[in-house]
Amino acid sequence: MIFYVAVIVMTGLLPVLPTVGALLLVAVMLLITGGLAASLCQCRPPGWLVWSVAGFLVAAGWGHWQLHHRIVDIDHKTDWQLRGTVTGLPEHQEGRLRFNFVPDAPAEKATLSASITSPDQMALHKLRRLRLSWYRPDQPLKPGMRLALTVRLAAPSGMSNPGGFDYPRWLLSRGIDATGYVRRLEVLGEKNCCFIDRARWQLNEWLVSRSDDPTVVATLQALLLGVKSGLDEQQWQILRHTGTVHLVVISGLHISFAALLGGWLGRRGSMLVRPTRQDHRPAMVWGALGLAFIYMLLSGSGLSAQRAMLMLAVFLLGWLWLHAFSHWRRWWLALAVVLSVSPLSFYEPGLWLSFTAVAILLAVGAVAQRGGNWWRSQLAIMLTMFPLLVAWFGGSSLLAPLINLIAIPFTGLLLLFALLALLLSGLFQLDILLPLLSGLIERCWWVLAQVAELPLAYMQITTPPLWAVVLAMSGAGLLLLPSGFSGRILAPVLWLPLLFGAQSLQSKPPFEAWLFDVGQGLALYSRSEGSTGESYHLIYDTGARYRSGSSAFQYAMQPALQRWQLDKVDLLILSHGDNDHAGGRAQLLAQWPVSERLTGSRRLVKQEGYTACRAGQQWQWGQTRLQMLAGSQGW
Repeated sequence: MIFYVAVIVMTGLLPVLPTVGALLLVAVMLLITGGLAASLCQCRPPGWLVWSVAGFLVAAGWGHWQLHHRIVDIDHKTDWQLRGTVTGLPEHQEGRLRFNFVPDAPAEKATLSASITSPDQMALHKLRRLRLSWYRPDQPLKPGMRLALTVRLAAPSGMSNPGGFDYPRWLLSRGIDATGYVRRLEVLGEKNCCFIDRARWQLNEWLVSRSDDPTVVATLQALLLGVKSGLDEQQWQILRHTGTVHLVVISGLHISFAALLGGWLGRRGSMLVRPTRQDHRPAMVWGALGLAFIYMLLSGSGLSAQRAMLMLAVFLLGWLWLHAFSHWRRWWLALAVVLSVSPLSFYEPGLWLSFTAVAILLAVGAVAQRGGNWWRSQLAIMLTMFPLLVAWFGGSSLLAPLINLIAIPFTGLLLLFALLALLLSGLFQLDILLPLLSGLIERCWWVLAQVAELPLAYMQITTPPLWAVVLAMSGAGLLLLPSGFSGRILAPVLWLPLLFGAQSLQSKPPFEAWLFDVGQGLALYSRSEGSTGESYHLIYDTGARYRSGSSAFQYAMQPALQRWQLDKVDLLILSHGDNDHAGGRAQLLAQWPVSERLTGSRRLVKQEGYTACRAGQQWQWGQTRLQMLAGSQGW
């Protein structure tokens, strides 16, 4: 099983997949070799080889299947006439509605103009699901709607920047074959399909109609439906600084709550139906899996929820049927199942964080059998997760263990109240629990906001090298060993590079510049070392602002600058006032203080207090000399 998992991961790291012919050749050679070995020498191929080949074939086969349906190159200026069905929950943003669209069967899929070439027709017939944006929508959409669309399509693409979000991989892992935007839309009617999506849409409408507080609605949407678009950037920052992001992202925690409730209901039901029966485990297991599965569907069946559901199923069914399987063998089996279903999920931090947390609990449980305390689990998770969180996100909350001791059961209580409120409203038209639920959510956000303001609530560290993360995790492992182990004294030493010295051991050049991918437009960041060791930071242009209110700066530059622990901007230069070059300035100014602002735009000089750039302006930062070669009167 270990070889199977390892080979899937290594296959996913390949820059280019082997051809389909190579995969078929490997499969045929394996069958021939195995057959000859069995007939001639009565022996079997080694297990590690079989598992390795199986992992390679699963990962590579999945990749070819996904890429086979994906548009690679298409004329993005061509209008396509499509008919199909809306699936999932449409996402409403400022000035835009984004939704998933499943085209009809290939024979009815599109009416193409005479200018479309044959390769484009073939590409269109392979499409399974599209992700479309409709700007300035004039009517709402809901799951199951039949639409006739005029759209412009493009191959899945995204910005490539350090610390940025890998949008093409996100689309690939979710089976979305193309993106685009709507030019014309006509509603043809509704299709009798998408039962789960319709139920989610009705629940979302119920939530929106029952509360005027956007914070309450956004929180309930995240907890019940897995919809996180209602949470603003300030709320996400509060969650990050308190270590409670996992409370609003449907994952193992929420699936576990549903499983606990389902297991309890299953056991009670079994005791009522068969009071003389001694073993109620089957009812507990199937009740837990049933309710967890329903909750997963209700929350949108995201990859994190699917992963948690698969882990839960492997462990519970193993407890019911596979008594010979140890907990660790079930752990490896769960990881193998998750990677088989979605081989690219190993790129997501959530996979490793969730499996690491389960592994810690298993290890701590083994130690606790020889004498442990209830607090050991929280301490173990904090110590082991901290290096991983720093590596992926550049920091972690130091108060997270204490906060989560209260926040985790509180979240379970919110989920229970939300389900009861939904049942009372749906069955008896009673909304008596909604005021209580709203009050609890408001107080919860108030408490989290107060905690996030504490001086030591969040520790941000410049992204460390891999070796410092490995040393820190080794130190965490030493601290968790039984108290009689003398090597535990080395643990603090192994943490020092992560906390203090890892970055100082890396030499920094006196000058470096990063040109960011912001699509159409420009964004550049440079750092210069001063004569006394201080750093000077310059940003030239900020990319575009989008119709939805977000900007290229937020997605392209901000994650990297936060990882590098930028604390100020010494010089901001906006070449001119065009949106592609200056659209993201508001997000930059809201995030960091800027000492000096220059521009070639007369409008920005008059309206926003910028200084006009002039030829000959100079700055001397250590060994770096900057000079403005040409000025501008602006426009």
